[in-house]
Amino acid sequence: MELTVKRNVDSKKAYSIMSEDRKLRTIPISAEEELFLEGSFFYQTRNGKAEQLNPETLDDQLRKTFLENTIQTFTETVEGVYAGIYIDKENEKIIVFSDKLKRKEIYYCADANEVIISTTLKNLRGKSQRYSPESIISILHLYAPKGSTIYNNIFRLRYNEIIEITGGNLKIEKHSEKPLEIQNYDERVLENFKEVVENAIISRASGDMNIVYLSGGWDSTFLISVLQKYYESNKIKALTMELIHPNTGTYNVYEVEKCKKIAKFFGIDHKIIRVDFGDDHFIDLWEGEIKEKVINQGIYDAFLFGQSLGARYVKEKYGENAVVFNGEACDSMTNFGFSQYHSIPHDNKGFCEYADKMASYLYGPSFLKKVLNNNYDDDLIFQIFKWYFNNLGFTETDSLSREDRIFEYLMSFVYTPKRIPFLQLEKTNFVKEEGIRRFKDWLKPTYFGEIIENINPQNIYYWLLRLYIDFHWQGPNIRKVMEGWHNARIPFLDYTLFRFFAQMPENWGRGLEINSVKYPLKRLIRENQYQYPAEVVDSRGPHSYTITAVDTKYEYIHNSSISKYLLENVDFEEKSAELFSSNYFDLGCIRKYVTDFKEKRLDKISSTGFNLLNFLMQAE
Repeated sequence: MELTVKRNVDSKKAYSIMSEDRKLRTIPISAEEELFLEGSFFYQTRNGKAEQLNPETLDDQLRKTFLENTIQTFTETVEGVYAGIYIDKENEKIIVFSDKLKRKEIYYCADANEVIISTTLKNLRGKSQRYSPESIISILHLYAPKGSTIYNNIFRLRYNEIIEITGGNLKIEKHSEKPLEIQNYDERVLENFKEVVENAIISRASGDMNIVYLSGGWDSTFLISVLQKYYESNKIKALTMELIHPNTGTYNVYEVEKCKKIAKFFGIDHKIIRVDFGDDHFIDLWEGEIKEKVINQGIYDAFLFGQSLGARYVKEKYGENAVVFNGEACDSMTNFGFSQYHSIPHDNKGFCEYADKMASYLYGPSFLKKVLNNNYDDDLIFQIFKWYFNNLGFTETDSLSREDRIFEYLMSFVYTPKRIPFLQLEKTNFVKEEGIRRFKDWLKPTYFGEIIENINPQNIYYWLLRLYIDFHWQGPNIRKVMEGWHNARIPFLDYTLFRFFAQMPENWGRGLEINSVKYPLKRLIRENQYQYPAEVVDSRGPHSYTITAVDTKYEYIHNSSISKYLLENVDFEEKSAELFSSNYFDLGCIRKYVTDFKEKRLDKISSTGFNLLNFLMQAE
């Protein structure tokens, strides 16, 4: 969907709306008002209860809900992945918005002649002549945060923001929201969670076919359990990617075998798609469809092959109405990513899970109290992690103000690979000191200022999930799913679940008590409320995340067919000069790293080195 508003033109001729996929809903509100909506709509909430949306009367339901709400409360009421344009001809006003969690991208750009707002960068990239050093530095360490792009004058809509256009002038309106506070959850809340999580899944399901991207973990297996409660087995299929590195073979061999057992338990068909990163076929796939998706959505991850192959298979085999479920976001909602058995690697899986719980504790209310009082350094759990990662640098906070101490604490949560409090940014010679200064001076007020001012032990989980919206959910794990699959469904990325987890207390698997990580989910499973192969999912054995013998970054970047192809076809010298300002980046160091990489003089690829090479190969 794209809206173009011309400046200094008669208001009736000033705007035009286009939709490439021709799925734009036009909903009359009154004689002078129109509502345009594009995307997927799953359910709406009334009086705290989910109400299903009927595809036959959807426009009428959406119109009624829109009339009963403000735009902000409409997005809180209607759950889905969508963008909207409201036209008020009488008052010559246009408002652009998207779903509450901003899963549907809204890009915008304004110049002297026009305002362009779009769900893709396709027609905006030519409007920018300069690049944003702050966003590029962010990409070297993680991803470009919500709100930004690599282009200096092209932005993305953020949480609680809408765009208002009057007289050809664009203004961002930000809705203030009271932070959700932690509640005391009791046994009755578990039944509420069961209702909420089942609705998040079933409201996204298809009466035709439901494909579950099965990884072998708790979350994707749980999706099958819930779907099988409501649908016959012939309406559910499992799909797994076997990831093959050119030199070291199948990376996820243990998970593939586990997936076979899980599918057999449920009695459903299971398709395994081989994704061989050395296959030259991926070069045609890159040029034919992946490159456009990567560039027009600013994902900067060439390895969309699995999604593309899977999407092609699903469409050919099951048609346009099949939906594809993915278990992403459950880890982040429940334990902020600390639930994958690799906070402190060990042969004992029980120890690994408790190490995840210790890491979760460091970003919970108990430890935050110590951070606010500046007596955290004596905390035993913090000392354990500090000792284990003693080869990494930690920020000394004794001389810092309270504001700067909180900033450094939250920066570690977002930007450091191990995500231990007060761990410093990974050292890189690619960025000059002035670049790091500018980067932090931009981040602090733009993304952390509101949090620093308002965070306390009662609302910490709300703010951490807000950081996930701005940062972690902007990464390829989420965005590749959203852009790579037709009818993608990520039910754990749901606003009602967001509210539930923002208020979930520390003793529900986020602290040092015995309750497991992903506590409410695993509690339902262990109480046998679902048919679930727990003994298979929780079986002892290796996990791909904990295998250190294979350097996946090195394999991807050195030995994949697409990397070799891009190395031959990208002018790194010209691209570096175009993307990186010498005021903030050390171009000599970047050139040397690229040369060393091309001549295979690098034994290891650092996180920032991988991000640099990946970005240089794809950015335009």
